Amino acid sequence: MFLFLFLDGVGLGANSETNPFALAKTPFLESLLGGKLTKELGPLTSRELIFRHLDAKLGFPGLPQSATGQTTLLTGRNGA
Repeated sequence: MFLFLFLDGVGLGANSETNPFALAKTPFLESLLGGKLTKELGPLTSRELIFRHLDAKLGFPGLPQSATGQTTLLTGRNGA
């Protein structure tokens, strides 16, 4: 069984006192990731987990557009 978790519209921020992901108590996620869900966390691969930072802009300048990531994941083509 596989579980894919995509957090749309959520960027990985710094491990700081203004980042809610850095402040939140997330013991389960931290045990899986080996740390807080912040941009300092590097790519991870294990038997239980694959974690990667993804570029929501898909190589295009400006703000990411709605649903381009989902389109890309479902079709295998750059939705932007």
